[in-house]
Amino acid sequence: MVTRPTVLVLGAAASMSYNFPLGAQLLKDLIDRPASRSDEGGRVTFCNPLALASQHLSLDYREMERFSIELGNAGVRSIDEFLACRPDHAKMGKLAIAGRLIPGEDPLAFSRSDVNASGWYSQHLLPELLGRGPDDFRRNQLSIVSLNYDRSLEAFLYQALQSRYNLSDADAFELSTSLKIIHPHGLLGEFSIDEHGGRCYSRHLTSELLTRACDGIRIIGEALGDDAVYEEARLRVTAADRVMFLGFAYHPLVMERLGVKYLTAKLIEGTTFGMTQREVDDLREDYGIFIDHRQDWDIGTRLRHSQRLSR
Repeated sequence: MVTRPTVLVLGAAASMSYNFPLGAQLLKDLIDRPASRSDEGGRVTFCNPLALASQHLSLDYREMERFSIELGNAGVRSIDEFLACRPDHAKMGKLAIAGRLIPGEDPLAFSRSDVNASGWYSQHLLPELLGRGPDDFRRNQLSIVSLNYDRSLEAFLYQALQSRYNLSDADAFELSTSLKIIHPHGLLGEFSIDEHGGRCYSRHLTSELLTRACDGIRIIGEALGDDAVYEEARLRVTAADRVMFLGFAYHPLVMERLGVKYLTAKLIEGTTFGMTQREVDDLREDYGIFIDHRQDWDIGTRLRHSQRLSR
């Protein structure tokens, strides 16, 4: 159980084990031209997220084509960077993101042995949250700030707690949502178990559900640093004893909006993937973050360590 105020800040790599792409792969998928192809059996498969979305919404093919070409020509490193410069493409960009990410929302993935064995939700996070039962879970002083659009963590906690404690749907939802998860950049619709006011964790797509998912996404230009969602995230980050960045790219604008320069936390740690030594040194100098280069960064061990240091 996490007994001291702690915040995990999650980037795209934190969802990699659960069918979701890193930013570079997402960008590549969205640049692919919005076409379809048929196999020998005549079955049509869609090789671009916009083409998938077009099955459910009336999209102009020429507009889809123009979006993919201009995204490829822009020389950007992420779809977020492109949409920040081109808000006129916001609608098409959100449809493309939703069309790529929603097919990854497989509720059966969490029960597969390969995902259970490699996924950090079950292997490292959940054991540190359980304590002796549901009441202990509610007392955790952990908050999560996810810069991702997917709801894989919400869905995992719901399923895991329901199965572990034999809870009804409603009780499992209430317990799992007692852990605060904030999405400053929005998400693919609020996590729901009945589709009322949100979306279930499912690959199922209709025009209504796709629209609902797109409405939940906030691109960087829309997610302003002084809005209520970012303010709540910033308050939790700045008040924490311990802040840990996991699978995070340390985007300067996001770091500024979260108030990382003004942290008084006892410990600030983070992972790195593909970062140069210069970038690591800059992070240490600018934010005082301890960067761990190891690929087997064990969040469970880190959380237990933080409890001992905080006492």
